[in-house]
Amino acid sequence: MKRSPRRSVIAACVMIVLGGNMGALASAPTSPAHQSSARGDGLRSRLVSYFERANRVWDPDPWAYSEEDSASWREEQMPVLRTGSRFDAPLPELSQPAAGNEEAEECSLTVWRRFHVDGDTIAFTMGRAPESCSEAPRMIWTDSKHRHWRRIIPPLFNWNVEALWCTEHYLIFGLVADFEYGEHDERLAFWHLADGQVVLSPGLAWDDSGRAIQHGASLSERLPGWRDARLAEVGDGLVLTKRDTTLAFWPDRRAYSTASRGGH
Repeated sequence: MKRSPRRSVIAACVMIVLGGNMGALASAPTSPAHQSSARGDGLRSRLVSYFERANRVWDPDPWAYSEEDSASWREEQMPVLRTGSRFDAPLPELSQPAAGNEEAEECSLTVWRRFHVDGDTIAFTMGRAPESCSEAPRMIWTDSKHRHWRRIIPPLFNWNVEALWCTEHYLIFGLVADFEYGEHDERLAFWHLADGQVVLSPGLAWDDSGRAIQHGASLSERLPGWRDARLAEVGDGLVLTKRDTTLAFWPDRRAYSTASRGGH
């Protein structure tokens, strides 16, 4: 994959002591709201190549992704990270409802969310509706040559895309799902654009008796308000920050870490 040159640093490099010095995190550079789509520049023109690469490793059957592994994720001590990267807001969601068939029996016929990206729109169809449908959401967009595209994302089977971030090497999806009997789950999906691998953060799981259990790195528990969190790619990790709380993930090695100004 041809990598874009790293953008200039907004401020001088800062030391972020994520585990014991949240004050340093507060000084980390962030981009203002009107620049929140900067990381998405040119994204729509590259999406086709990203999908072509990913299709070599994705299972075409979405049901192959019906079971996600949460147990293998482990918590690590928050390290000291030096970064010149800025923390960007998620790509802006379009508030106006998209045209779609709200009575559709198939999730793929209903647009769930739309985001303003690179001067245009990227939309996602519904992936999950309790007692109605379970599908992999479709991404819908128009490239710079005004060609229309619609592609399925099998690893996101049974999830609805609620938020979207873009970094140099990743697309990050904020996911939500409601289940029968009132269970609700929220996760992040990390699409590594170089090799197509998609890894989901840990979340709700069920024990042998069918009882729902939340993983220790549950997104809703560890980072309330995550939909508005700012995100930075730091080394091989992805770091989200919201107010006084930070949550870091290392998708390749299934590791996470959290820190807060209050120390818990």
